Amino acid sequence: MSVAGAVGVLNYVNSKEDNIADIIPVDLVSNAIIVSSAMCADKPGLTIVHSNSSNVNPVTWGNYIKYGM
Repeated sequence: MSVAGAVGVLNYVNSKEDNIADIIPVDLVSNAIIVSSAMCADKPGLTIVHSNSSNVNPVTWGNYIKYGM
């Protein structure tokens, strides 16, 4: 969303400023995919792996916009 907003593709997001923005850097997502693939490679059947961010230090959409400016 940040890149889309920066290049002008996205100019409006329908959200409230106090809603939590669950923003995860792409390097964490790609690392989780690689690690989960390696963990599940030798296991038969369907394995479900879940990855999410923490609620320790949440960022609101209002703060995200403020920090970006």
